[in-house]
Amino acid sequence: MNEKNFEDILCRYPELIEEGLNFYGRQVKVKDKYVDLIFIDRHGQKLITEIKFGTIVRHHIAQLLDYEGFFLSPDDPTVRVMMIGNRVPENLRRALDHHGFEWREITLSQLTVFLKKKNDTRYLEYVPDNPDERPVIKEGKHEKVKEPNSLAIPIIRNDLVKGNIASINDLEIKSKLVGDFRRRIEEELSNNGIIQYTFPSGNVYEGLEFIREYNYGILSIMVPQPYMEEKRQTYIHFTSLRKKTIKDHPDFEINISFLPDRRVSTCLVRNNEDIMFCSRGRFTVGKGAIKKEDALNFFNNKKQEILKIDDGGKEASVIYIAKIQSSLLFDEIAEFVLKVNEMKTLFREQNRET
Repeated sequence: MNEKNFEDILCRYPELIEEGLNFYGRQVKVKDKYVDLIFIDRHGQKLITEIKFGTIVRHHIAQLLDYEGFFLSPDDPTVRVMMIGNRVPENLRRALDHHGFEWREITLSQLTVFLKKKNDTRYLEYVPDNPDERPVIKEGKHEKVKEPNSLAIPIIRNDLVKGNIASINDLEIKSKLVGDFRRRIEEELSNNGIIQYTFPSGNVYEGLEFIREYNYGILSIMVPQPYMEEKRQTYIHFTSLRKKTIKDHPDFEINISFLPDRRVSTCLVRNNEDIMFCSRGRFTVGKGAIKKEDALNFFNNKKQEILKIDDGGKEASVIYIAKIQSSLLFDEIAEFVLKVNEMKTLFREQNRET
């Protein structure tokens, strides 16, 4: 399923958005702007919609701001503007509400149930066979999603080439797991606003920082702007343990490549029903790098689990970081970063001696 398919369904069934809507136009050019879908509501007002297949992200809100400023005029001050996606994260719901924008979350499960009731086999073909089950309850003018108690683990196929422990290389599955991970970041950590990291290479990354305090430091996970991830073709999570002052650059990166790429520092691994973040043993200190063999030995001495996996058809040793389904997910990540910092300190000391 893609964005066009999603739009097709909404054009055919505007009641998925709200009752009383009538379809008006698609990709309509208005004042040099193209609008995804326009509807007329039951009060005769125009409803301008921005349609996104998948999860709504921060820069989508900027598009809404642009739309509203462009279309509102003394001649037509009542235009409505709405963001529609398959998932609207809690922090972005609050942002949309703050700016006075309407939003709708229409999950794939909702689409499946609706189309089955309509017996619409044509559009049902668009929807995946196993959409994420997230029941919806009505609450006020918005639809609030009741989150499951634990992360749903998708059925993973074609990943286990040899044995039961293998890296996950399917983009759709990785996207789902990263989306669930980010939902937990938003819900279980505190939003600390926008920060910047500057790397020795001169690259600068900006994004939202989420934090949790421990007795040995503050766990910080920064998710950069989406265009930065697109540039690197990687889901990026800059991770640090810090004091009160924000560091110039992260201690460690939990990065998951869009496409299979063993050069990326971390990977998602499945071991039967467990889904884990694992490190491929690549760590940098400034412009230098720690040998993988040294990293494996260090973590083995620290009693951190070392796994032998099938990594895209090649046997590899990886370092366990954390189990995604665990209630102790962020505790495990914090403890791992603590060990990373200890290893980097040891590396610096050894290099000073030589």
